[in-house]
Amino acid sequence: MSPATLDKVPESAYELGNLVEDFPVSREELWANLLCVPALLGLAGWIVYARVPNLLAPQSMVEFLILGGGSLAVLGGIAWGITIITKAYRNRETCVLVFDEGLVCFRLDGVFTCRWEEIEGTCEGLYDLHVAQVRALSMQCRDGRTFKLSHATDMVKNFPRLIELVERKVAEQLLPAARDELRAGHTLDFQELKLSPKGIVHGERLLPWAEVKAIHEEQFRITVEQSGAYLTWAAVATGNLTNKRLMLELANELGTNVTWDVSHA
Repeated sequence: MSPATLDKVPESAYELGNLVEDFPVSREELWANLLCVPALLGLAGWIVYARVPNLLAPQSMVEFLILGGGSLAVLGGIAWGITIITKAYRNRETCVLVFDEGLVCFRLDGVFTCRWEEIEGTCEGLYDLHVAQVRALSMQCRDGRTFKLSHATDMVKNFPRLIELVERKVAEQLLPAARDELRAGHTLDFQELKLSPKGIVHGERLLPWAEVKAIHEEQFRITVEQSGAYLTWAAVATGNLTNKRLMLELANELGTNVTWDVSHA
C-alpha cells in the first residue's frame, strides 16, 4: 500500500481487524490497456492503406467507398480507444484491501467500505462489455447498497484470488445460519439451484444426496454429476447463482465431493 492510499483509509476501516491481503492496481495490465489501443489502430490503418495504395486519392467508386468506410471505422476505433484509455487512467490508483472482518475498495470516485456480515449475497460471472466479456463479482448489502468488483475497471493484481477470498469470507459469515435452516428442514434458494435436506433441486427435478456423485466449478459454471449416469445432471452458469461459494460449502459438508476452480481469470 502506498502512503497516498494510507491517507485515504476511512476510520471505519480500522474497525475491520487485521489486514489479510491487499490488491494494488496491476501496472502491467494498466500499461497494456493504455498502449494496445493505439498500437492496434496503427496496425489496422497500415494494413488497410498498404493493401489499397490509392486509398488516399481514390480513382474509382469502390476505392472511394473503401476510404469512407475505413475512415468511419478508424473514427469509431479512436472513440472506443479514448474510452478504454480514459477508463484505465481513471483507475490507476485503484486498490482493494481485504481485512479479517470486511473490505475496503479505493477508486477515483470514492471509497467503498463494508463488513462481511453486512453482505447478504454475492454473484460472480462473466458480463458483456462492448466486444468482450469480463469477470465481475456483485455484492448485495443488507442496507440496500450494491457494489461490483469488475476486471474491466478494477485492474488489480491477482483478480481471481481477490474474488475467491471475498466469496469465502462472505460464505463464512452466512454458513452457520444456512446450516440451521437446512437442519430445520428448509430449502435454501441459490437462484437456479436449490439445496434441501433431501437433495439438490434444479427446476422441477430433485437429485437425492445419496445419488450426488460430485459438484464441480469449472470455467464459470457449476456442474452436478449423478452417480451411475453418463451425462451431467445439471450445468449452471455461475452468473445465475447467488452465494455460489456458500452453496458449495454446504454441499461439501453434506458429504458431496466438491471441487473449486479459482484459476480462471
